[in-house]
Amino acid sequence: MTELSATGGRDVHTEDRTVERAFAAEVAARGLPFTVVHLTDPAARAVYGTANVLIRPDQHVVWRGTRLPDAGAAAVLDQVLGYAGAAAEPAPVPVTTAA
Repeated sequence: MTELSATGGRDVHTEDRTVERAFAAEVAARGLPFTVVHLTDPAARAVYGTANVLIRPDQHVVWRGTRLPDAGAAAVLDQVLGYAGAAAEPAPVPVTTAA
């Protein structure tokens, strides 16, 4: 499970730490706080219904899965932080003045 936002994230995982490492590297690159929580009790992990969960500090689950999408942790973070699909900054419009 992973909890993440601009104020912090949490990730809870099973024995396979591939997803954890990918998220940890990506949040470090972005300078975001992040906490990893390993749930060792199978009943506790079953609550989330999957091996990996990304949770915001307000406890809202924003992503869960057994593996990352092909685009990786960066794509997941872009989506949950609201950056996915954002248009590139438009080019400046030339300003003209009347003579």
